[in-house]
Amino acid sequence: MYQVFLHVTPKIDAILSRHDENLIGTYTINIDSDIPINVAANAALDTFAVVVSVFSLESITLSVFDDQENALEENPDMETYTLDKKAIIIDFDAKIHEYD
Repeated sequence: MYQVFLHVTPKIDAILSRHDENLIGTYTINIDSDIPINVAANAALDTFAVVVSVFSLESITLSVFDDQENALEENPDMETYTLDKKAIIIDFDAKIHEYD
């Protein structure tokens, strides 16, 4: 198992619902070790989508990073919601960690 970090940030000029305001922060997600790093973002985003209720996806940005602070991109060849059982959200920090 390895970890990735999902950052949920508001889009510029977005008006967030009170519910969505509470989702802003960094989620630590454990990814099953049999999932290659090139689809880790898919697993993290699939799990987030299944577990966390978001009122307005248009108001937030979801970004995934590895433990070395490298941005991970979704693999466009993967079907959506096929990896949600291969990851688990283990922690939430209401602080956004800034990576350069």
